[in-house]
Amino acid sequence: FVLPGEQAPLAPGATLLVITEGGRPLAGVSVQLAEDLEGAPGRSGMVGHLRIAEAAGTAGPGTDGHRAGDPVTGDPHAHGTNAAHAATTLLRHACSHLAKNGARRVLGPMNGSTWAPYRLVTDPAPGGAAEPQPPFLMEPRNPPHWPELFREAGFQVRSEYVSARVTDLARAHPRRAESLAALEAQGVELAPIRMDRFEEELADIHRLSLEAFAGNPLYSPLPWEAFRAMYTGVRPLLNPELVQLARTKGGTLAGFFFALPDTTDPGRLILKTVAVANAHRGTGLGVLLLDEPRRLAREHGHLELIHALMHVDNPSARISRHSGEVFRRYALFQWIP
Repeated sequence: FVLPGEQAPLAPGATLLVITEGGRPLAGVSVQLAEDLEGAPGRSGMVGHLRIAEAAGTAGPGTDGHRAGDPVTGDPHAHGTNAAHAATTLLRHACSHLAKNGARRVLGPMNGSTWAPYRLVTDPAPGGAAEPQPPFLMEPRNPPHWPELFREAGFQVRSEYVSARVTDLARAHPRRAESLAALEAQGVELAPIRMDRFEEELADIHRLSLEAFAGNPLYSPLPWEAFRAMYTGVRPLLNPELVQLARTKGGTLAGFFFALPDTTDPGRLILKTVAVANAHRGTGLGVLLLDEPRRLAREHGHLELIHALMHVDNPSARISRHSGEVFRRYALFQWIP
């Protein structure tokens, strides 16, 4: 997770490319290679940490959590006369560089993996809304013209994602009661994360995440130390009631959900992650893990629940459409040599 105002570090093996003009940075991007991502066999290239200068000489907001005004640094490579043109030129150069190093495709923006910030907002107000909903905590933020910069550099959309908002918090999922009864019969119980044994709980979450997300598009495993550092960074924001773990009678973790209040708007609760072990899929656990945050949002006085950043083909996205309204669309782009 990268919170607003924090810098996303470059992943091991990444290189930062920067275009400058007259000593002034115009655009910057990281490049790196990865092997055999899920659904992308062979070598993939990635471009991430995109930064583009604004008129005042500062870098605009990117997919890495940087604030407008943070400087772009790196070795100078002078090209172009304006930042937008420089960014397109830099993306083309990055693709050429990665292809020469064996990349069969280039993905972007992606800051090293799908565990890190990636994607661009492509439709800030779907359905013709007059005004877009304000950005939520940990959501990608980018100027509206950035997707076109990728297209001009030869990229096309590879994957699409949505965020949905549930405002009728009194309306339970129609299968909630059925799912609760089935899980009770199986001896599966849902309980808040125990902060007094945070490391042990987090280790279980890590193991389940590796299993549950292994089939996700472009997945790559995340080592325990990196996972622990990622979650430790948001520990001060955690409310144990909003991070709940489903365990069997024997103590095996069957699933979990991770939600947190939107610090930018106290009326919103964000459902960030839901995961179910392979052995417990189709048992009704997924329905409960998606619906319990709705109940908790209402109980805690929130006005809406956000189902954040779901792949359009993900079961979570299909379930959330029963009671949620899509309010933002995103895309990950791909360039093929």
